[in-house]
Amino acid sequence: MYYLQLIRKSKEHLQKYSAATQAPSSIFVFTAGAAWMCKRMNELEPEKPRIFNPHIRYEWYGILKYGIALLAFGISVYGIMKIHWAWLPVSVLAFYGIEILFLFLFPLLIEQKPDPLRSSFKMIFHIGYLRALSVVVPIGLYMAIGLLRFKSPLYYWYVGCLAVVIWYDDEVRTRL
Repeated sequence: MYYLQLIRKSKEHLQKYSAATQAPSSIFVFTAGAAWMCKRMNELEPEKPRIFNPHIRYEWYGILKYGIALLAFGISVYGIMKIHWAWLPVSVLAFYGIEILFLFLFPLLIEQKPDPLRSSFKMIFHIGYLRALSVVVPIGLYMAIGLLRFKSPLYYWYVGCLAVVIWYDDEVRTRL
C-alpha cells in the first residue's frame, strides 16, 4: 500500500470514530500510545479483539526504539556538520533508516507476539527495506509538518500512527 492510500484510509477511519483523536494525556506516552493503538486495531478488526496488556514494558521499548533512532540522527548531524550544513536533511533519513526497523514493534507487542524486536525487523526486510522507507518517510513528514498546524497539531500525528496500524493490519500481520 502506498502512503497516500494509508493516509486516506486513516482519515476516513478517524472521521468514523471521532473519539479516536482524543487520547488521554500521560507521562507514560508509549503506554498511552499503545493503548490508543490497541483500540484502533480493535476498531479495524472487531471480530479479532485484542486485550490491552498494561504489564508489557511499552516505555522501555519506546525509549529503545527512539533512543537508537535519535542516536543515529545525532551521529549523522555531527558527521554532516563536518562536511557542510546544507546536507543536514540527510540526517532525517538516518533517523528513519533506523526507526523503520522497529516500525511494527508496538502492534506486535499489543498482539503479544514472541520476540517482537526480531519479528519487526523480519517484517521490514520481508516487505522490502527501501519500500518501507518510501512509505514511512512521507508519513513521518506528514506527521511532523502537521505539528506546525496550531488548530489541531496532534490530528496529523494520529493520522500517521493509524496509517502504520492500517498498513500492519492490512498487509503485514498476515505474514507472521
